[in-house]
Amino acid sequence: MLQKSRIDPETGAKIPASIKWVSQELKITKKMLLRWRAQEAKIVAARKGSRQVERPPKGVWHEMEAALHTRFIAIRKQGKPVGQRWFIREGKKIFEEREEVRVDAANKKHYPCTFSNGWFEGFCERWSISWRVKTKVGQDTPDDKAKAIQTFLQEIRRKSQPPARSQQQNRFLPQYIYNMDQTPLPFEFLQNRTFDTKANLSVPW
Repeated sequence: MLQKSRIDPETGAKIPASIKWVSQELKITKKMLLRWRAQEAKIVAARKGSRQVERPPKGVWHEMEAALHTRFIAIRKQGKPVGQRWFIREGKKIFEEREEVRVDAANKKHYPCTFSNGWFEGFCERWSISWRVKTKVGQDTPDDKAKAIQTFLQEIRRKSQPPARSQQQNRFLPQYIYNMDQTPLPFEFLQNRTFDTKANLSVPW
């Protein structure tokens, strides 16, 4: 748009498009427009649909991060969810395998990287990793469970009937039968998020 001219509403003459006018038309800041113009060649050459024209600079511990990223891709291919603690645990393992860990007199391990939240945010940005919600969750329809439900009801009805003297075993006596509301109580929090590559359209596991 900067290379095009615009019509002056007062005189009707063609005048060059200014930075101010183009930024107002695109509803962006002048600083962003100037940055786009400076990166014009990279933006034009970028892959269609990409949101980033260049990868952030490498981290201080690039070799460790590259190995960590490789392990991350491998475990995600297995369909296993990955949290921040996994990255820290595996990162420490990599330093230990490379014998880059210092042990002090108190037998405490000191790693080259502190694995802080700041480092982790930078690592995810450098390797295009984001916190994602899982997709393609398999669900059973009521018809899939019809046979199991019917079998359960038949078993309960059989055991709740007044037993004959010859059928005392495996029966519920009336004094042991109660009626109550059913309220599900989870004993384990099932996480439905995981870190995954930003480019992946689906996040199954």
